[in-house]
Amino acid sequence: MVMAAKRIQDFVLEDRIEGFFAVRRKEVREYSRGQFVSLELGDSSGRIPAVIWEPDQFALRELCEGTVVKVRGVIGEYQNRLQLGINRIRLADKEEYKLEDVLAHSAQSLEERRARIMALTAQIENPNIKHLAEEFWRDDEFLGRYLTATAGKLW
Repeated sequence: MVMAAKRIQDFVLEDRIEGFFAVRRKEVREYSRGQFVSLELGDSSGRIPAVIWEPDQFALRELCEGTVVKVRGVIGEYQNRLQLGINRIRLADKEEYKLEDVLAHSAQSLEERRARIMALTAQIENPNIKHLAEEFWRDDEFLGRYLTATAGKLW
């Protein structure tokens, strides 16, 4: 049975997975029987190495880092780490997934982030810089977009 909507942090050996993931890394490699694709996939809970042993033209040429894909496969093990063996992969349609499910995000609520940025702004000692920062935060549209903008440590 295929398990839907299971997060990477909850994967265990021999799980059958079907879900949406961000492609964090892609490498096409050679081996004795031709080419294979090595990937790192991610969701909001973590990352997992993945492999496509018999890649099609999509996997070899069109698949790229930063895209969201729908994947079907089985969790195996390689070098004492879990690895997703991919049987099927395709680009995901934007309507099929929520961005917050495939990208890591803050555990803080929007109000907690807003309070933190205001507290940090209050600590600015230079009055000119403090005034400038306060002007940014007065613009509700800007502040809302700032607090919900994606950021990254990995890309």
